[in-house]
Amino acid sequence: IGLVFAVAMAWQGLFIFIMSYYFHDYYFSEVYYFRDEIEGSIGYIFLMAMVLTSFKFGSKLVSSSQWRIIHKTGVYFLWAYPFSVYWWTISYYGNALLIDYVFYWIGFLAFLARIVAWGKMRYEKLTNKNMIDQYFGIFVILLGLTMSVTSLYWQAILTKYLTFFSWSATFELWLPFWPFEPFLSLMVIGLGTMILTNEDTESQC
Repeated sequence: IGLVFAVAMAWQGLFIFIMSYYFHDYYFSEVYYFRDEIEGSIGYIFLMAMVLTSFKFGSKLVSSSQWRIIHKTGVYFLWAYPFSVYWWTISYYGNALLIDYVFYWIGFLAFLARIVAWGKMRYEKLTNKNMIDQYFGIFVILLGLTMSVTSLYWQAILTKYLTFFSWSATFELWLPFWPFEPFLSLMVIGLGTMILTNEDTESQC
């Protein structure tokens, strides 16, 4: 599956090269953004590293911990890039198609499943539960879920505030995904999960 995905991404990379080379004016006036180029390039770098280290000759060049870092970071980055694309399509442009929503929710649910698994692992280790943390954690999770379906209405306002300072606006030009609007709902859900599964240390004293 991984190699099939790599081949598909290689075809996409070839398509981008053809467009940028043979349709130079259109690509750089209508399609190209410097930050998008950085995000895409990093994704392809991770993809190449993951492919090379998937074979014995490549895996011998790195340690087991380095292999895990390359593949785990690569998977997250390769998830983040298309997810952010579909998020912006439905949250900014306002002309999303059904397929955009389908791919957005597939990406959202994929990461949500990871949060649920992490939360389940933490919850099973709880020995002392704080009811305030429990209720507040649930509230924060519900807030994150609400944000995930209402991004079209809060994106512009939040982006304006998050890029109010000049340093933040500068970061937006070249730092991948900054200021991370596509992932805020998942961050909030993750925070709520952490609060919900927080160990009550005070009652142990």
